[in-house]
Amino acid sequence: MSKSFWKLSFLLLFVLLFSVQIFAEDDPNPDSPTPILLSQTGSSQILAVRSANWNGVLPNSSQTLFRPSPKTEVTLFVTNLDLMENEGPNAFRVYLYQKSGKIFELQTEDLVQANKT
Repeated sequence: MSKSFWKLSFLLLFVLLFSVQIFAEDDPNPDSPTPILLSQTGSSQILAVRSANWNGVLPNSSQTLFRPSPKTEVTLFVTNLDLMENEGPNAFRVYLYQKSGKIFELQTEDLVQANKT
């Protein structure tokens, strides 16, 4: 093959590789805050309650035991969220780590603002 074919091929590859960044969507706020899981006062245990028992108010303490099953729903309390327009529950990933090393991805169902009182 000719030398000009290789030069043209290299040029096209070079342009293709570096043009991907041109089409990438910019983050409107690159310094957006990191979500923070709330914890109980004086503890590293996250604030979580069984969803069926939650009354919409930010609880003072967390439930300590949840029996895992496909129907178990747990409400976690998070602060420092800065959602973009049309952003919903699918924007968040929640992982559960066991001491044994197993990792489970939990399904995020809904985002609801809690009342402080």
